[in-house]
Amino acid sequence: MQAGAFCAPLINSHEEALHAERKSDCGVLHGYGLSGDVEYQRIHSDLRNGTFTGGLYSNGNTDLNKLTVNGGYMIYRDKVELAGSYALLTASNFASNWNSYRVGLNYFVHEYAILFSGDVTFNVNAYGTDGARENIGRLQAQFAW
Repeated sequence: MQAGAFCAPLINSHEEALHAERKSDCGVLHGYGLSGDVEYQRIHSDLRNGTFTGGLYSNGNTDLNKLTVNGGYMIYRDKVELAGSYALLTASNFASNWNSYRVGLNYFVHEYAILFSGDVTFNVNAYGTDGARENIGRLQAQFAW
């Protein structure tokens, strides 16, 4: 059983942002074929144009809060993993909270050198829009990761 935490440092890559601040808290738990992690992020950003309203921004600034819970279970040791996640995103200019649910299956080849995965995501109040629903299916392959 392993437990630990990793939090990303402050990242500001948006050229229009005058000020951006990011704070994260997280925790990780792995062992006995199970994995899980929880992460909370709070992001505040101010634009150079203090009058802009659109997307995430209202009057040139935004506050984002994101909570993510991920989990997985190795169905077949080192080969097949069932994974799922839940994410909640609130933004100061969103009409409602964005909820996202994901379930997927991962297949590992040559230990962990190659990964084939498929997942389905169900978004409720997508992009902070009341009643907006979005369903996404994905298949992907990842090599030498």
